[in-house]
Formats: sequence, C-alpha cells, structure tokens
Amino acid sequence: MTIANQLTVLRLLLAPVVVICILYGRFGLALGALVLAGLTDMMDGALARRLGENSDLGALLDPLADKVLIVSAVVTLAAPIEAVSVRIPAWVAILVLSRDATILFVAGAYNLAVERRNFTPSRLGKAATVINVVGLFWFLTANLLGLDSVVTPLLLAAMVTLTVVTSLQYLWRVRLL
Repeated sequence: MTIANQLTVLRLLLAPVVVICILYGRFGLALGALVLAGLTDMMDGALARRLGENSDLGALLDPLADKVLIVSAVVTLAAPIEAVSVRIPAWVAILVLSRDATILFVAGAYNLAVERRNFTPSRLGKAATVINVVGLFWFLTANLLGLDSVVTPLLLAAMVTLTVVTSLQYLWRVRLL
C-alpha cells in the first residue's frame, strides 16, 4: 500500500476518534483529530502525485474517507448529546448525510452495473467539503469554548446552500451518463 493510501486510511480511522471525543465532550481532542485528518487529506494527494503513486484504491478511498469523516461528525454534532451545547440542526445533518449517501450509492451502482469510472469532484463539490470541514471546526471550537455567535447561522447557511447546490449539480451530471 502506498504512503498516500496509508494516510487516507489514517483519515478513515480518525473518524471514529472524532465521534468518540464528541460523545465524551472532549472537544479539544476532537479538534486535534480533525486537524490531523485535514493534514492527511492535504498530504495524500500531493504525495501520490509527487511520487507517481496514483492508484485506483486511492481514487476510491480518498472521497470515501472525506465523506465518512464529515458525515459521522456532522451527525454526532446533531445528536441530543448532553456534552454538545452548540448543535448542528438535525435536518442539516440529514441533508448532508442524504447527499453523500446518494453520491456513494449512485457512483457505486454505476461502477458495478455499467462500467468502472472515476467520478471527479467539481469545484463546487470541493468547496462543499471545505465549508463542511470549516463548519465542523467551528462547531467543535464553539463547544470547546462554550460560545455561540453570528458565525453559527452563517456557516449553517453556507453548508446548506452548498449541499443543495452540489446535490443538484450532481443530479445534473448523472443524467448525462
């Protein structure tokens, strides 16, 4: 397994660490795990390109790791957990989960039923991932420091907007297959 793929697997393994830390109110540790996951995300692609180690496994695992990390943290921050004071609304978590589950299902079904194909993310899709991670960073920080501000609804609005827009964009792209 390439070094880049090992970093991606590490990111996958960090998802339950983030969730467990949130469940137990250890928001500083959750932030640390999220930052480490973000670093692995930045490094895995760069290393794969630099070392010429692009692989089919990496093309599959990288977006999967992003989705697992984001969805699991968003859903956990929406759950009625006593330690979480600044929550993501449940409907936002359902929206994010539904979008990512649909993308994984459609891409998997297409690969199994029609032909093997990599579905490269659009710029808006990448922006949605970035804003979701920024949102997670904010919600963990807000819970760590016990604060809430105008940032919360602004980030939620950005998360919802990009989730809806990229869902529509994805459906538009799929209809052309």
